[in-house]
Amino acid sequence: MRYTITKFKMEGGKFDITYTKKVAEMDEQHSLKSYEKPRPEFKEAHVTMKALLLSKFGAFKFAQNMVAVSGIEFRYGGKDFFPDEVSGIKVKGYLRNKESEVCVFSTKWLDVNKDLAEDINLVLGEIEAYIEGKRAQANLFDEEQQANVNTDTSDAGIIGEDDDLDMDDADDIAPYENSPFNRAARGLN
Repeated sequence: MRYTITKFKMEGGKFDITYTKKVAEMDEQHSLKSYEKPRPEFKEAHVTMKALLLSKFGAFKFAQNMVAVSGIEFRYGGKDFFPDEVSGIKVKGYLRNKESEVCVFSTKWLDVNKDLAEDINLVLGEIEAYIEGKRAQANLFDEEQQANVNTDTSDAGIIGEDDDLDMDDADDIAPYENSPFNRAARGLN
């Protein structure tokens, strides 16, 4: 991981991320606040954190549609963990009843075991992608570029059997040299 993410909070469409970035062997503290929507993968990672909360606290299962995770804090290092490895998380959220009354809660530090590490790394990876600017609007350009990559408009398949031009293809190319379109493009018509 390129960043040490210590806190993530999502409230009212606003994302608040606190993280440390190592620059020239120095730790720089950063805070990012943004209203930009995340990628769909981020939402999937967020659902994973809700599932984690529900698995740890069965009492919330009866009202799982009313429970939401609004923040996560990460603790690193400690006994049996590397200094850059997440050893604990604190989940913050709320429970909204049918009358739209809200109960805000925060767990104590929950220990991370090897089973949870994969899910937590998924969440951390998506938070890092958000920090690096990979958000919902950026995917529009990725999809457009991918569509352009899949649309092959080259003449390589028409000119020869392989994608490389060689001297055997010269006879096929020569007639285009004096075509009306080519002459017009060179200003010869």
